[in-house]
Amino acid sequence: MKRLWLLSVMLLVMLLAACSNAGGSVEEFDEVSVDTSAESSNGEDASTQEDITEDEDVEGALEDVSADSEEVVEEVVYEQAYDFTLTDWQDNEVTLSDYEGKIVFLNVFTTWCTYCDQEMPVFQENYDAYQGDVVFLLVDYFVSERDPESYVKSWYQERGYTMPMVIDLEGALVTKYPVRAFPTTYIIDRLGRNLGAVEGKMTAEMVEMVVEQVNELTP
Repeated sequence: MKRLWLLSVMLLVMLLAACSNAGGSVEEFDEVSVDTSAESSNGEDASTQEDITEDEDVEGALEDVSADSEEVVEEVVYEQAYDFTLTDWQDNEVTLSDYEGKIVFLNVFTTWCTYCDQEMPVFQENYDAYQGDVVFLLVDYFVSERDPESYVKSWYQERGYTMPMVIDLEGALVTKYPVRAFPTTYIIDRLGRNLGAVEGKMTAEMVEMVVEQVNELTP
């Protein structure tokens, strides 16, 4: 369970890093102002405030924090990923549960999304390298597309990708896999559990990190 909690933290860090690396392409965040002054709220110098000097007090504080952490770890439970069937760009049906036993990167994208386009070569390289053990299942969110379905299919074909790519014509999938921005990638482990999502462009380093962490959970 502790590893599951660590993976949650890792995914959160990657989500924030992805948004940052996208240079504002996914979402603009207001800067948070942090007061780093040495003055306390009553105007006194912070150095005059009482410090913990006893070793046993420090150890006791750490034990309390550790106990709280263990409590949180035990509460982490991942739900099974919602199963679905959609038609791919070659008009074949693709079902998520067909990839049970594999690590799945469920990537929601659009053809007009620059950062979606930029991360796909990274996905393809890893798809080839892992030889089917890690799957990159791409989902075109057609409701948000600006061109007809035929364009989406030709767009994908022209790039020569061999990863499975399905088209969500009705946009129904986002009711189970919420998407605030493109790209968004859900991580599904070998047991079919939804571990969470990374919002923004993923790098090769991020993909490698996720695979390593998921392999520790379900080798």
